[in-house]
Amino acid sequence: MASIIDDGNGRKRVSWIIDGKRKQIRLGEISKKDAETIRGKIAAIVKANAFGVAIDSDLIAWLDGISETLHKRMAAVGLIPSRKQESAGPMTLAAFLDAYIKQRGDMKESTAITYGNVRRNLVEHFGGRKILADIHDGDADGFRLYLLTHLKKSRKKRSKGEQADKSPGKKLATNTVNKRCQIAKKIFKAAVRQRLIRSNPFADMRVATVKANRERDHFITAQDAATLIEECPDTQWRLIIALSRFGGLRCPSEHLALRWADINWERGRIVVHSPKTEHRAGGELRIIPIFPELVEPLREAQELYGDKSEFVISRYRDAGQNLRTQFLKIIKRAGLKPWPRLFHNLRASRQTELMQSFPIHVVCEWLGNSKLIAQEHYLRVNEGDFEKATNQTRSLKSGAKSGAPNDENVSQPIPDHLSDNEKTPENAIFSGVSQDRQWSLLDSNQ
Repeated sequence: MASIIDDGNGRKRVSWIIDGKRKQIRLGEISKKDAETIRGKIAAIVKANAFGVAIDSDLIAWLDGISETLHKRMAAVGLIPSRKQESAGPMTLAAFLDAYIKQRGDMKESTAITYGNVRRNLVEHFGGRKILADIHDGDADGFRLYLLTHLKKSRKKRSKGEQADKSPGKKLATNTVNKRCQIAKKIFKAAVRQRLIRSNPFADMRVATVKANRERDHFITAQDAATLIEECPDTQWRLIIALSRFGGLRCPSEHLALRWADINWERGRIVVHSPKTEHRAGGELRIIPIFPELVEPLREAQELYGDKSEFVISRYRDAGQNLRTQFLKIIKRAGLKPWPRLFHNLRASRQTELMQSFPIHVVCEWLGNSKLIAQEHYLRVNEGDFEKATNQTRSLKSGAKSGAPNDENVSQPIPDHLSDNEKTPENAIFSGVSQDRQWSLLDSNQ
């Protein structure tokens, strides 16, 4: 877990990897024996930090006896709290949460909002002046119960002179509770690693994985999407909806990152930059086709704005802008009923639709998600699937009554234009068979 690196002339350093990042401490000129002792102590601290457990009394005594220089170097890389922090008195919950969120400069804006919600919930439940070390395992269970029974206040806006609506809102969804407990567990683990507390009160809490809420699923048909596009107030909104429903882009992050230079008309492809998945290897971008439904909205927007703006979406550049309110107005004008998760369900509908014509690994590559995520949060059965199955059943019954053979019992001729190498049983089977039927036959053979 930790190793000694010899820099020559007796100078050594200890190196280790934590959370995928390499950390190291310079030891200067030191004997191999002393360096090995320090390496072993550091390895024990790294291991304790990784599992969120307290270090033993012998290790605490060793830390108390090391030099100020070594102590500062260990504190600088986050192994232990500085002696200044240790002498400042017990850390309160609010002070720690504020310091932790402030130092997390790597968080995106949406993630920072989520952490802010967890910070608010923790302070509301425990109190900001609660001593961090006084929060125990039972208190963590109480926090989860608080979230499950906590009612959000209504966010309904009030007109001038109207009294504020103080009625309670809906309960927090189970997925929301699970996610906030996961974050609380992560925050308190950081407190253990900083030696502010001995153990993580959330360590033994089994937080269920966030599951898809199928009650919030809704399939938007291509016809309804076309109606929405017709009711849009301008070219930019037509493009936002088209890119969401027919391009499968995440709104608004991937829309706002799209540049005209990312569109290759000659090859019929679009480079999509994904801020949400850029932290994963290879997740910073993906390439999708210029689907036929995107051609007209893109051409129209390029003629109007292509020489005026670097970005495809030039009008709604503020990532914090509330597109939902305007989109609800468009849905109302189109005569449709609003659905949950407005933009996510547009994207999910496209993935479900593409799965009818392409293999799952191709569709996931275009949409920028995994097979597991697609199956859990995106793919769903829609009304068109029932209609297709019903029509096929009727056709089979009709064929049986008339004595007409069906596709499975007919030996199809091999087309004359194929070469000898291409005249395979597969081509004989697929000749004259619809594309949907071909996929069905392939699936049955796998």
